[in-house]
Amino acid sequence: MIATIAFVVTVALAAETKDSQVARVGAQRGRAPTVQVAMPQQVSDTERRDVAGLRVGGRAKDFKTTAARLFGTVRRVHRSPGWHSGYASALQVNPMQCFAMPGRKHAGEAGNVCVTAFLDANDIVRAVRIERVFPFVDVETFRATLVRRYGEVDAERDGARWSLGWGPHLNAALAYDSSGPRNALTAHYREEAEHIGRSLAAAPKIRITLQLVDAAWAAALK
Repeated sequence: MIATIAFVVTVALAAETKDSQVARVGAQRGRAPTVQVAMPQQVSDTERRDVAGLRVGGRAKDFKTTAARLFGTVRRVHRSPGWHSGYASALQVNPMQCFAMPGRKHAGEAGNVCVTAFLDANDIVRAVRIERVFPFVDVETFRATLVRRYGEVDAERDGARWSLGWGPHLNAALAYDSSGPRNALTAHYREEAEHIGRSLAAAPKIRITLQLVDAAWAAALK
């Protein structure tokens, strides 16, 4: 259990960007880097928060450089019809590799990391989403680790899909899950279903998603 907690903290929840720069990317593309950082202090200022060392409000080219160093090849994609109107394009690493999908090789495997940065028309990062598939980690570890990193939660939803939220509330269209929480920073715990090839007795893999939205930018859109 202690090893699991350390793994979650040092990889999925890396501290400041300057600390994350010591990451050593594994030989396999799409695998999470090993990040050597101490347990971070809680951050109360929403604007200074990060997800795995990645922040909002910066330039797309700087984000691309950092994400490529930490996670692998970065690709730009055009705006999708389902996105919020404030997003003009996005940068992505390993899209769709954090979901188990029949016929897609290595998709949904433990260790996979997927990153999306949503950009405005001025090529500024306005939201960051990072997902990682873990071997089984229990909900209590998930919650306790994130509370140590970000402080006590401002909103929470439990059940089959556990979600936590911190910071200002957003328009539902900007939230990762419109049913809530709708905070600027959210974390989501999901069992990654495998319909083929997994014994019913085997522990499920867990997909953890962190999303951070530029709260000041979102407020100005109203």
